[in-house]
Amino acid sequence: MNLIIYNILFYLFWILCVFGKNNYIYIPILMLCVIWICNNKCVLYSLSYAIFGCIIDSTLTYLGFFEFNQLIIPLWLVVLWLGFGVFLYFFQPFVAKIPYILMIIGGGVGGTLSYFAGMKIGAVIFPKDLYITLCVLFVLWSILTGIYANIVMNKQIKEA
Repeated sequence: MNLIIYNILFYLFWILCVFGKNNYIYIPILMLCVIWICNNKCVLYSLSYAIFGCIIDSTLTYLGFFEFNQLIIPLWLVVLWLGFGVFLYFFQPFVAKIPYILMIIGGGVGGTLSYFAGMKIGAVIFPKDLYITLCVLFVLWSILTGIYANIVMNKQIKEA
């Protein structure tokens, strides 16, 4: 049941960030603040993933795979990465129950579809060939999901 709630909340968060962009950014920021106050353990986790994600998105922007209406990645994308870090923190108990290969494929598909949806609604532009960009995103998100799964599984082994 918690997994369903976490997914619904994250998709709401995603919609507010991607559709609202910087216009309604105060709502996801307020959501983050409430979550961080209620569970301060996830703050460092969230910040770590946000820094990592912003570096990746900035690199993809520098390499010409992404284009935004500004020189650097927008604030709403930084906030989205912070929210994604919170989601990953709460998702940890469910990770060990998912077969590794399914997680990697799911992460590759899910991450790619998230950016594709953002492109379709005009939140990001893919200046390079669409299929090349989608393939790069799939490979990248598959690798990132594999790294995340290894971190979580190693953490669970150490705690056992």
